[in-house]
Amino acid sequence: MEYIKRYYNENGPFDGIIAFSQGGFMARTLLKATECGFPDLQITPKFCMLVGSATPIKHMFKNKNDCDYPCPIMYIYGENDPIIKPHDPAICKRSDSTVIWHKKGHVIPKLTGDHMETFINFYSRFYEEKFGQPMVFEHTFDEDFKKEYIAISANAVKLKQILHKL
Repeated sequence: MEYIKRYYNENGPFDGIIAFSQGGFMARTLLKATECGFPDLQITPKFCMLVGSATPIKHMFKNKNDCDYPCPIMYIYGENDPIIKPHDPAICKRSDSTVIWHKKGHVIPKLTGDHMETFINFYSRFYEEKFGQPMVFEHTFDEDFKKEYIAISANAVKLKQILHKL
């Protein structure tokens, strides 16, 4: 936790947290840091996306509202996930949450159709707040990968530069 606190203080704040599997356990712990015994770790993202995310251990939380997180959360789970079961109690109706159930297992899925629309509706709230304009999509052909895809046209160059640095 000391490393995360130092990294966040030196490089943050960040707009959101995106986590997969055990990383989701850590993300949920970070969102509830004070209750988990880390009162000096204050991470306040605007959103969180958890894919195939493990559920925190209930005794870690001091109060019963273990799923009342300080930001909207998107949960993406696989119907055939052998690790995370469909009755996952972390999906709470009390918090601002969006849930996508895909047909695969414990993977980061390719989102299409209604799932992509749900993702766009969730993420566009934060995009518009940050950039002051709605997301605009365009069909693009990536010469490097020789594939066509849909890209966010506004700020797409800046986003590509940021991702390249990672």
